[in-house]
Order: sequence, then structure tokens, then C-alpha cells
Amino acid sequence: MIEDLEWDDKYLTGIAAIDRDHKNLFIILQQLNNPRAGTVDFADLFDRMVNYVDTHFAAEEDMMLSFGYPDLENHRIAHKELAATVHQMADLYHTDPGAVSHDEVLGFVTNWLGNHVLKVDMDYVPYLKAAGEKPGG
Repeated sequence: MIEDLEWDDKYLTGIAAIDRDHKNLFIILQQLNNPRAGTVDFADLFDRMVNYVDTHFAAEEDMMLSFGYPDLENHRIAHKELAATVHQMADLYHTDPGAVSHDEVLGFVTNWLGNHVLKVDMDYVPYLKAAGEKPGG
């Protein structure tokens, strides 16, 4: 079980849709980290993680595009790498559940939260706020 999977305001971007998505990721992680793991449908959690990366990343990129965020392409590259890893883990889990360690998945996503959300995502926040959070702002 990994500690520190509780939502913390340090993850807040101040952009309601992004913050809501990030909070939903915490819910998925908390369920994956549940000590009563036998009662959790891990296949469903993997499917939810895949859906999360596909929909959240697309929405985030659309928002950055509409604001003319100058580092969008690098952000897209980071998203593609993260999404590819999540998709690979989910595919492997669906093919051979024993081949994917829940601790490995938790470690990967926890690292993602620390590195991507707290660093990479936070880079666009001042830009969007300076643009007035309105496309073309």
C-alpha cells in the first residue's frame, strides 16, 4: 500500500475542469491502493485509467491550444508517453493479470502526479491565468 494518495491542494491549478479531472485520478488511485484489493475490479480500474488519460489529456491539450500556449507540443509529447504507458499496462493486465504488479501501477501513477501534474502541468497555469482563462484572452 502506498501512502500519501490523498488529495492535497498543492495539486490545484485553479482551473476547475483540470482540478476536477485530477481529483478523479486520485479516486481511481485510492481504489487501486485499497487494502481490500480482493474486492476491487482492477480490470475496471485500468479501463478507467485509460479513459482518464484519453479524455483528460485531450481536454487539457484543447484548452492549451485555444489559449495559444507556446509549449503545447512538448506537453503533447509528454502526454503521449504517459498515455502509451497506461495503455500498455492496461493491455498487459487484460491479457495476463498476473504480469502487472499493482504496486508498479501505483508507483508509476504516483510518480506521474509528482512529476507531470506538479511540474509540467503547473507550467501552463500562469499562462492561462494571464490570458484571462478565456480563449484568445
